[in-house]
Amino acid sequence: MYFESHAHYNDKRYNIDRNELLNRLNEECIDCIINVGASMGSSLDSVRLSQQYDFIYAAVGVHPHDVKDVRPGDIEELKRLTKFEKT
Repeated sequence: MYFESHAHYNDKRYNIDRNELLNRLNEECIDCIINVGASMGSSLDSVRLSQQYDFIYAAVGVHPHDVKDVRPGDIEELKRLTKFEKT
């Protein structure tokens, strides 16, 4: 079993071949990936990826460089995103 503990596969550089790459990783024995959100948008994208792929789990949060962009209600939204459960 291989476990990737910190990834950002929602990054735009993977837009062209994200699905192919992720499927290939899983086929080559990457059994679990933690995709990390570093902003409100990337946190939501991480959760969406985790909904698409059963071997991807999302970590949500805001990187200190992006704290200046946090708006009222964002912390509650992050809390809501942590409640997503894989089926």
